[in-house]
Amino acid sequence: MRSEEEKLTAVFNQWVKLRDTDQYGYGYCIDTGKRIFYRMENGRFVSNCDAGHFITRAVRTLCWHEMNVHAQFYKANRSQIFTNYRQNLCRKIGEENVLWLEEQKNQWGMGFYDPPDYDSLISEYELKIKTILKDKMF
Repeated sequence: MRSEEEKLTAVFNQWVKLRDTDQYGYGYCIDTGKRIFYRMENGRFVSNCDAGHFITRAVRTLCWHEMNVHAQFYKANRSQIFTNYRQNLCRKIGEENVLWLEEQKNQWGMGFYDPPDYDSLISEYELKIKTILKDKMF
């Protein structure tokens, strides 16, 4: 049985990949600019991307923060070698928001944090997924 944290991570990551792809399920990696996809085929999702974190998910206060997580080509995410993530993130959300994320990392690090209300966040992202799926063409 999955923990509440695992459930939240699954729905949040799905929402990120849906958010960052177009109506046909295609988008671009935040790091490499490579074409990515997250779409439905034969009743299930297929993908070549992950929900990649700018600030590591080990910093729990930013783990499920929408500005910190973006669709990323799976090989780029899993290699942990970020070449253009920060630069492209500045273009996407603005340098002031990137600096804020970095400040949060420095302030909180990997120390204590208040766990989120998992049930509320799971419900919130399930609703966001239903809403965004209405605009998808698959």
